[in-house]
Amino acid sequence: MNEPGADAVSRARRAIATAGALWREGLVPEAHAQMATALRLALEPWARRGGQDGSSAVAGAPAASDEERAFAALAGAGFRDLDRLREALSSTAGVSNQATAGSAAPSPPADFEWIWAEAERLSRFGARRLATPAERRRRLLRLAVAGGLGLVVLIVMVVRVWVRPHVTVSGMFSRDFPASYAVDGIESTEWDLPDRSTGWLQISFSSPRRVHGVRILNGHNKFYMDRAAERIRVTAYSKNGPVASAEGRFNGITEERSALDLNLDAEHVSDIRVDVLSYFGSGAAIAEVEVR
Repeated sequence: MNEPGADAVSRARRAIATAGALWREGLVPEAHAQMATALRLALEPWARRGGQDGSSAVAGAPAASDEERAFAALAGAGFRDLDRLREALSSTAGVSNQATAGSAAPSPPADFEWIWAEAERLSRFGARRLATPAERRRRLLRLAVAGGLGLVVLIVMVVRVWVRPHVTVSGMFSRDFPASYAVDGIESTEWDLPDRSTGWLQISFSSPRRVHGVRILNGHNKFYMDRAAERIRVTAYSKNGPVASAEGRFNGITEERSALDLNLDAEHVSDIRVDVLSYFGSGAAIAEVEVR
């Protein structure tokens, strides 16, 4: 941005930020005074530009005021709804003058929100239009980089959703302990089965894969320490039926997550089913199922 214009717009943006902070603290008149100051600061570089290009000069006419030069320059730059901006400046004239003199800030009008919007609109317009070609190139580069990163994130999210295994279960204790918690990679969450019942969990892959084994982390219900799986059977399925199976047993409910590693060497596996054959306490729970 042109150096003088950049400084004025930057000060206007800081005044807007200060106004927001004062508003959040409940200092409404002071916030309004800061926003009035921001409006005046955002207008300064346009008055300077209007004087430089002579846009308001008419032969034999009296010299134009700073505000008139600013409005002439804004009109030439394509700023819309100048009447609304002029009304906002008129509404804040007393507030701005008292703020400059260090007087106590008067109470704002009842409908002052639109005046704040005008300060924001004018400062954003100045930030765009007063930029030098170099600054515009840097801004376009930043937008291109941000857009590229956003596209990469979107692609990653789509791929993750597309290839993420689908999980189904025989039932759950409540919606607070869903099946997805058994495959979310977070040991502190768990799938809890209904009270006093066994059940199963099935993982379906988006495409067949090779499986070497399955690791089961037992649950324990961190709130009450009253449920966990005991005997587990894991079965690998291809499109033609079961291709491998293994069983194991946990020793009991433990405060630390206990792990059960089951060898399950098979190819072209489309589904893994985990059957909970028995449980400890009030029912079964599984914290994590990791397919390797």
